[in-house]
Amino acid sequence: MELRSMGTSGVKLSTIGLGGYELGPEPDETPDPETARGVIETAIRSGVNWLDTSENYLETRNESLIGTVLPQIDDGFLITSKVAPGGG
Repeated sequence: MELRSMGTSGVKLSTIGLGGYELGPEPDETPDPETARGVIETAIRSGVNWLDTSENYLETRNESLIGTVLPQIDDGFLITSKVAPGGG
């Protein structure tokens, strides 16, 4: 997969990233770290090197789940986030 430089930072992101919203469970479901890990590892094998998330996804509890899974993932996988306190 093609990597693109982010300005002069030295960081290179794959042209496709993984959306973190769907990694979290529905409000009435239990988080599933093994499934989330499998999705992230599949994305990595496909050439994706970053995941996008946001505090606005709070209802899915995806950021907590991502935080649980990331220590099990090889180094080098990047996380991007959006911050909009009180926004939607």
